Amino acid sequence: MNRLPRTFFSITLLTIVFLLNVPLALGGSLGQARFSWDAVPDPVVIGYKVHWGTQSGIYDQSIDAGNVSEVVIGTFTQGVPYFSSITAYSSTGEESDFSVEISFIIPLAAATTTPIITTQPAASNIVYGQTLASAILIGGAASVPGSFAFTTATSTPSAGTTLQSVTFTPIDTANYQTLNFSLNVTVLPAAPVIITQPSASTITYGQSLGSSILSGGVASVPGSFAFTTRSPVPTSGSSLGRARFSWDAVVDARVSGYKVYWGTLSGIYNHSFDAGNVTEVIIPDLSEGLAYFSSVTAYSSTGEESNYSVELSFTVPTSDGPTAPPAGATSLSVTFTPTDTSNYQTLAFNINVPVLQATPVITTQPTATTITYGQPLASSTLIGGAASVLGTFAFITPSKIPALGKTSQRLTFTPTDTSNYLTVTTTVTVEATATLANAPESLEAWRTRCFSPEQIAVGLAADDADPDGDGLVNVAEYALGTDPLVFTPPLTAVKSESGLVLTFTRPRGLPDVLYAAESSEDLIHWNPCPLIMIADGPLQTMQATAPLTLGNPARRFISLRVTRP
Repeated sequence: MNRLPRTFFSITLLTIVFLLNVPLALGGSLGQARFSWDAVPDPVVIGYKVHWGTQSGIYDQSIDAGNVSEVVIGTFTQGVPYFSSITAYSSTGEESDFSVEISFIIPLAAATTTPIITTQPAASNIVYGQTLASAILIGGAASVPGSFAFTTATSTPSAGTTLQSVTFTPIDTANYQTLNFSLNVTVLPAAPVIITQPSASTITYGQSLGSSILSGGVASVPGSFAFTTRSPVPTSGSSLGRARFSWDAVVDARVSGYKVYWGTLSGIYNHSFDAGNVTEVIIPDLSEGLAYFSSVTAYSSTGEESNYSVELSFTVPTSDGPTAPPAGATSLSVTFTPTDTSNYQTLAFNINVPVLQATPVITTQPTATTITYGQPLASSTLIGGAASVLGTFAFITPSKIPALGKTSQRLTFTPTDTSNYLTVTTTVTVEATATLANAPESLEAWRTRCFSPEQIAVGLAADDADPDGDGLVNVAEYALGTDPLVFTPPLTAVKSESGLVLTFTRPRGLPDVLYAAESSEDLIHWNPCPLIMIADGPLQTMQATAPLTLGNPARRFISLRVTRP
């Protein structure tokens, strides 16, 4: 190879500086060295070559470094002496003399040792969905300085306690190995998020929560909503509960009703309830947690009563047990159960359940004692009467003075448990009797008795008014002794051998009204009919007859006219 003459360089001699690097283990017995030199400031120089060998001045290996001024060569045998020099070359292939020779030895790599873990670290709990990087490694010590970290920190383990790999990395990695070992990591189930609460359908008092349907409801994970089986809070501040009694009806025409008996001692029943002719009742005010014994009897309309049925025992559950919710908007517990119960928690929360008041059933109508005409309804005593729950009957308008004779009056049944049961209405027949000594009632007295001052003020008590819409104006209601605020069926005529007959009753001797009966064939021309009394008393029975012997018997009309004198 042609050598570049010394005059070729702008500097008299190429300067070479070797920087030996820290030996690295490459393939076990191989090491590496870093070579660097000053670049030659001459434009003809386009590159450099590194030469080396195991004998001084004899370089049996070389590498073309190109136009850089530093290169790392890693094929040296550790512990062997080497000799090295550098040359520069031009684009035409001319090469300079060797630079000053440098000798070096790649030192033997120190044997690495295995650290000893003296105390394993502890891992903090994480929640399902978090990576291992979220778990904090606490404590831990080794025989040399270093740090602990999860080997696969980005993995997301399932819920539960599992062994996970941890790596100990020593600070001095040249002389000490990294070390892997396992430790327990506890992954807690994640809590679902209720995005939309479900809504509960309306139920009636006495129905269980199973009758209410939960609809809608969305959570952050798949799952289902259901009522928690136990009430979260006692439904009342007392220790009283209730029980539902039911039995089979007795197939016997003589049976008119049933009675429920109960007590706290077997065979001794110090409480009873007349259930009427129903076969199911709810008994309130029973002590929670107390054992009871119960039996049922049947009775006839004459008062005869059967033997006790087979005795049953029961205990009213405490208020935190399974129970039908009370009426009103009751806050009750709902549980969300995720489909993946391994990795997600069940979740309980409260929603409002609308519970309607139940309607009692009137099983036996009460009867009312007879009063004297002119007395208010409060003078009549209500006897008997039963419903499906405990309660009382009362007149709606106890101060009202009913008309003479038998009239239908409205009653209310008010349950003892007004929180959970509605008040219902029914009717009873009240008879008001009169003696011959009773003075006839004037129209004004009748008006004051039947109407309130407010009704009179707005004209409902006027002679020609018809507040109950039954076709009878107030004067006619007064004349017939009927209630102007209760619908009265119209008068009807019947055909007999004697003619078309109209029969009606009226209070005796009313001073402010006149009666007249008339008949017609064309509803235009009217002829008087004789009006006779067929029964006398406080209530007189009157009768008018239109004979069919004259005119067209197929067209005959009869009417009662009532006028003021």
